[in-house]
Amino acid sequence: MPNRCPGGRRIANSLAGAGYTLNHGLVLSAALLHDLARGEKNHAQVGAERLRRLGYPEVAEIVAIHMDLPVNSEQVFSEASIVYLADKLVKEDKIISLERRLRETSHKYASEPLALEAVTRRLSQAENIKREIEKAISLPLEKIIL
Repeated sequence: MPNRCPGGRRIANSLAGAGYTLNHGLVLSAALLHDLARGEKNHAQVGAERLRRLGYPEVAEIVAIHMDLPVNSEQVFSEASIVYLADKLVKEDKIISLERRLRETSHKYASEPLALEAVTRRLSQAENIKREIEKAISLPLEKIIL
């Protein structure tokens, strides 16, 4: 499983430095565990259920939505939104831009319009979160996660 926590941890630290209160342990835990069922159908839900059974309901809630952050809960400065964004900024074990991710996935899903629409929506939402975080910390995100 790729390590996506440096990005999430750095984003959370930067927001804390700008005066926002976050549960850093929750960000780190969810970032480390969000893909624990990767490779399985509905991996976000499967992973979340495993975590609930193990007694980690807060981590499970973030894992459950790390692929599809509900639009009505687009609270930019939340643990869930940070893990959601960090997940989109990492491919395997490398940090990549949202623009590059969109180019790559657009090519991959060119013949699957519904999948392409979902990917585009997710990346647009991640871009909105990124933009709001950059305003709050007065820095481009790339300056803190690279």
